[in-house]
Amino acid sequence: MACCALVLFACAPAREPGEDLVRNGGFEQGDGDRPDGWERGMWLFGEQITRMGRSAEAYEGEYSAYIENLSPNDARWEQVLQVKPGTLYRFSAMVRARGCDPLEKGANISVKDIYGSSPDVHDTDGEWVHVELFGYTGDKQRELVLMARLGGYGSENVGRAWFDNVEAQEVSSDAIPEGAVLLFNLQPEPEERQRAVREPAPPGIGTLYMLAALGALFVALTLFLGWGKEPEGESE
Repeated sequence: MACCALVLFACAPAREPGEDLVRNGGFEQGDGDRPDGWERGMWLFGEQITRMGRSAEAYEGEYSAYIENLSPNDARWEQVLQVKPGTLYRFSAMVRARGCDPLEKGANISVKDIYGSSPDVHDTDGEWVHVELFGYTGDKQRELVLMARLGGYGSENVGRAWFDNVEAQEVSSDAIPEGAVLLFNLQPEPEERQRAVREPAPPGIGTLYMLAALGALFVALTLFLGWGKEPEGESE
């Protein structure tokens, strides 16, 4: 995967042609604090750690969605999207942030099980900023999980973030602006591969031969260094 920095804009750019795949990206539909079409996800669960819901502080319309991390956490609003294989998509959102640790991952949009995200924001001084992420789906990929997120993998953060106008659209390569974040593969690795990366593999036959050789060398050196030494008490 390759990515580079993206300049943030205080207002959303003109939309490119293409169907928006996100359902309820403005968070207008919902039951109380639960926006329709979205699921809560987080590294650590508990109301004393993270609070999530809908907010009346919106960029457009009546509602946005917020994440408040009272303690360091990676928390996100998640939605499964149906996508085409080998296709370029743009994911974008209007984001506002306050009180996030600048040394950790701030408010961003990203794809589940993929390292890399849109540019992240930590404190926008009450302003809404536009962030976006471009990426190609895998050759056989049919779905992905889009996340509006505060924090990241291995980078839990505190603070509060608001999200509005979350979108996902198929675009052509000439729609990528200079300096945009571009991920070349949005297909997560198979679970077996992920497990192999997390768990050290057992030693193979080559490793066992090497250990045996080292053991034999140690024994030989011990005998060599002790060869010719007279037993204590027998010297004249």
